Amino acid sequence: MSNSNVVRTAIASVTQTSQYIGKKLRKLPNSTLNQKLNIHPDIDIAESDIPVVKYVAIGNGGHNFIVGGNGRVKWRAVHHTVRHTALYNQLPFVLRRPNEDLTPEQRMRYRLRRLETHHGVTYVAYYLRVLDLSMTEVDLELRHVEDGVTVSTPYAPSLEDLNPVPPTLLTGQAVTTTGDYVASTAKIPFVMSAEDVQEFVNAVKIIEGDDGYAVISEMATVSGVDRAVLGDFNGAQSSYTDAIYTQVTSFISTAWVMEYQTDGVTLTIDVGNVEPLLSVTT
Repeated sequence: MSNSNVVRTAIASVTQTSQYIGKKLRKLPNSTLNQKLNIHPDIDIAESDIPVVKYVAIGNGGHNFIVGGNGRVKWRAVHHTVRHTALYNQLPFVLRRPNEDLTPEQRMRYRLRRLETHHGVTYVAYYLRVLDLSMTEVDLELRHVEDGVTVSTPYAPSLEDLNPVPPTLLTGQAVTTTGDYVASTAKIPFVMSAEDVQEFVNAVKIIEGDDGYAVISEMATVSGVDRAVLGDFNGAQSSYTDAIYTQVTSFISTAWVMEYQTDGVTLTIDVGNVEPLLSVTT
């Protein structure tokens, strides 16, 4: 992912800082997708719970169209800011009639389940996908940026880093950034199969009456905690796993017209962080 397409949120910073010092994440109003979607909004996390970035949300509010100087219509991305806590227009991955709901095995891939009505008909919606972290490792990379091109190489501290020498600043010199960055990186695959794409297109067609609105122009990585909760399953109450205190940690701009993604889509999501390297310059 290009960094210009990614906006890390203030919520990500407070979540990370809470984990740094081993403190429970303080519950902030107007910060969870549970509140936004009214899905178990009042269940709080326990003292021992650690929110994990392991969910993805999608929507079609991250773009509009403008007329260019040549009179032709062109796509324009609508970016989020660090203050935002929800997508512009979040859409469900799955929307089915209650008697055609996902099986318990299928349901484990999704979170934020609710019943909702469209055109007088009741459906079951699922608003988060669970990321597969099983093959993801946390690494360090040195990233060199030149002429807009980023080259990444593996990074590890050197003996000089373990035995640092204070720089000597002469008159007229200052410490500045070099254009190089050390990045912690955790690369997670996000895959929508052809069947997943069709499921999403069907959901949008139910909501909007036209599958032309089945566009993914905004995504979000989401942190939260899994919890066993009760839900309505075709008129019967039953326990299942859902996510509580779900918060957006990053927004990602995309441009997928899903009715044409017949082979599915694949994206590598990096949930790491970057720190600039400094040097002494005149």
